[in-house]
Amino acid sequence: MDIDLKKDLSTITTINEQVLTKFIEKIEWCISDGIEKLILSGEDSIKIDIGIGFLIITLCEEGVKYKFIPSEHLEKVISNTVINEKNLFVCNLEQSVITKFTNVYKNFF
Repeated sequence: MDIDLKKDLSTITTINEQVLTKFIEKIEWCISDGIEKLILSGEDSIKIDIGIGFLIITLCEEGVKYKFIPSEHLEKVISNTVINEKNLFVCNLEQSVITKFTNVYKNFF
């Protein structure tokens, strides 16, 4: 199963995919800068906070190794979805619809 996060995010936020692509490009620039600083420092790994967790990049003889560690919040979201079958996307969508109907109702009366 594959998910196109950029496309989904574009749909949810109404931010054009091209804008998100440019934003992601800037993220890649920041990561590239961090890697260069890593190389110049002589250390072998860097921990990058990407908002939803940490991307750990390690330079070794075999090449480059990557590891992702989810943030505490993302871990709770994933656990809640798996254990309680609670889909935050659906929950937030339902709440948004309820709020919109409530606001329309209030405006009529």
